[in-house]
Amino acid sequence: MNVIVISAYPERRTKYDDRYEIFEAYTPQDITEEVYDNYYFRYNAKPLYRKKVIACAESHKAVLQKIIDEDLKDTIIIEDDAVLDFDRLDELKGINQFTYIGGDITSLTLNKSNTFRKELKEDIRKSLNKGINIIDIENWRLAHACGYYIPNRTVALLILGSIPVYDKCRAIDKEYMEIQKQGYIKQFIYPAIVTLVEDEAKKGFNYSSYKLHSNQYYY
Repeated sequence: MNVIVISAYPERRTKYDDRYEIFEAYTPQDITEEVYDNYYFRYNAKPLYRKKVIACAESHKAVLQKIIDEDLKDTIIIEDDAVLDFDRLDELKGINQFTYIGGDITSLTLNKSNTFRKELKEDIRKSLNKGINIIDIENWRLAHACGYYIPNRTVALLILGSIPVYDKCRAIDKEYMEIQKQGYIKQFIYPAIVTLVEDEAKKGFNYSSYKLHSNQYYY
């Protein structure tokens, strides 16, 4: 099993041993005007925030390209505010498609996220089975890209080739949420095999939007 950590923060790498491979993430300073102009944001998003989102997305896409170029099989991709439960890797045996192994159950639209979290999310969790579950794209999606499994280069090609879904790129979790609608991303393992390190995740550039309430073991 290949476990690749997309790491933008060197100080976070000390928690990883030799079972993890560190992939140095792009930084805002790496983002050229050409790449910048290929992304869509809300009109009031600040330039530095935009570059952080782009750097994150470009890093994920670069790892997908690495899987393709090196013909890697059985690859887990995580971000550097997350850790993997290695005792549960057997749950990935036989899986042949993109599979979330960490993330966040979320509403279809951002403006309903608070109500969704307070009133609906726990009922969805109670309805899930241990192991593989299917994303109910008519009622909710999986957000975040903190942990997912790519079985082979064919799947990596399919996902990377689907980006951008629209005319311009979005944040990587937004792209994956749209690809869920296409049916190329449709399953996840519950409870999560990849969980967040809360004190690190709360320092991330998206915390102000997502308001992390747990390590997302239950998504």
